[in-house]
Amino acid sequence: MAKANQPTLQAVLKSLPWKQCREVSYDRTRGHGRKETRSVRALTITDLELD
Repeated sequence: MAKANQPTLQAVLKSLPWKQCREVSYDRTRGHGRKETRSVRALTITDLELD
């Protein structure tokens, strides 16, 4: 996830077809007294224009 101080990166990430992507890695751990869940998704981008 991109932070709010990187609006161009946020816009590009938001425009990607995430619903067509399947999860490639899913991890649940416990750290610092809380449960953490991470998922990693991968997309193949063949044509991407950045302004």
